[in-house]
Amino acid sequence: MSKNINPLVIRADAGELIGTGHIFRCFSLAQMWRSVHGEASVIHLVTSGLPKPLKKLAVALRIKVFQLDLNMGDFDDEKSTAQVCADALGGKVEFGWAILDGYQFKENLIKALKDKGFRVLLLDDNQQLEHYSADLVLNQNVYASSAMYTSKEPAVTLLLGPRFALLRSEFSSEVNSGVNEVLEIPEILLSMGGSDPKNATSHFLKGIAASESKCKVLVVVGAANPHLSEIKHTIERFQLCAEIRINESRISELMERSSLAICAGGTMVYELASLGVPSLLCEIADNQKMVVLGMEEAGASISLGKLEELSVVEIAKEFSSLIEDHNKMKSMSIAAKKLVDGNGSRRVVAAMDSLVLHIRPVNSDDAHLTFSWANSATNRTASFYQDPIAWEEHKIWFERILNCETSEYLVFEMPDGQPVGQVRLEGFPSTTLSLFLDKQWQGRGLGEWLLRRSIKHAEKRGVISIRAFIRPENLKSVKIFEGVGFKLRQDAVINDQQALYYHFDLKET
Repeated sequence: MSKNINPLVIRADAGELIGTGHIFRCFSLAQMWRSVHGEASVIHLVTSGLPKPLKKLAVALRIKVFQLDLNMGDFDDEKSTAQVCADALGGKVEFGWAILDGYQFKENLIKALKDKGFRVLLLDDNQQLEHYSADLVLNQNVYASSAMYTSKEPAVTLLLGPRFALLRSEFSSEVNSGVNEVLEIPEILLSMGGSDPKNATSHFLKGIAASESKCKVLVVVGAANPHLSEIKHTIERFQLCAEIRINESRISELMERSSLAICAGGTMVYELASLGVPSLLCEIADNQKMVVLGMEEAGASISLGKLEELSVVEIAKEFSSLIEDHNKMKSMSIAAKKLVDGNGSRRVVAAMDSLVLHIRPVNSDDAHLTFSWANSATNRTASFYQDPIAWEEHKIWFERILNCETSEYLVFEMPDGQPVGQVRLEGFPSTTLSLFLDKQWQGRGLGEWLLRRSIKHAEKRGVISIRAFIRPENLKSVKIFEGVGFKLRQDAVINDQQALYYHFDLKET
């Protein structure tokens, strides 16, 4: 992809009162953006608050920071943000994405950014708007549902649930596997966020001490934590076997060592789940209640309720009860891994990429392109006719497809004209769909989104049902088609080979 396509601008803040979660998950998305789009990708952060440690992290990630001269939520925020975001790109906003992550951002800001030419991704945790017009709305939480977003523009795409959780690459399922084992002397991860304004950390250390359970505690705090001296004093006073980690850069390594975690209901909940770490969760802010309850309902965590209502005795009771129940912890670990696979950032980038793709009918100039795709190793392996296709044979077939009134042969391409893949829709009003991605675009999670785009295109065309035939061993395609709602109708035989017949009824959508 050209480095000038899809520039990225992030608008988010961090601080003692709002924590660091908004920035960290945006940085996770930025890391994946650069991984997919190349090291030359230019990423900007527009912020009105950024602690020094996060500024250093932005520099390390090669993210250029633009400081807004205003306080969070000021009246001028909308106008200033839109202008600064556009200025960050030197006025070349076409195909640009603006990411908004903060509870203070309203519909007027989305409109201002779109008026500048941006596509907008809104991270929304608590149904913060009355109406939604962002191109993508992401709610990565366990309680997210489409019922929360009934008032939205028709073109808005919803990304809902922990499968879209924005986690760093170290939490990917490609890196981590298995279920956490309970150690003879368990290590307990304790983290109440980067700032922990209420000093929940000391409160939980007292509870662990009161439980008299044999364990080692890994205490993770941010450099800006104002209670560090009190935390150290609590550890010394109760003679706890504890180790303090400040601004831990590879927290996943600590999580993998941990038998159990105690934390607040923030982004870390999903990081722990991706590694199969069972957790005791506490609400240290009002907006964490639904996360904590949702994770408990999923069987991955146990809710301790609100910090203000949680006594040291209650902490000790819940902690000692769980740490001694190895079967319970193992079942929680399995449930957690099922909930979050760590590939959410890749899915979100794929969704963003899919929205900038153009879709057009093939023309006579595409003969050689489609011939190369037809004979690609991936296509031949997935096909029920696996012999190489001769050029003369392809020309005859291609000419027939071009002139067929009941079929469509479409090409997906980037705004700069770079071809990404193809879809064929053969038949009307019921159609048979086949999808193919160019080799350099495979493995990025785009397949699901091209399939969704193809379904919408077919619906607009008046198609009432879609068929798809997949080789049983093509598990990636099976997962993609089932993931968007295709139902396995029956087995079939094509060219004397077994096929899975999938069906999608547009009349039911």
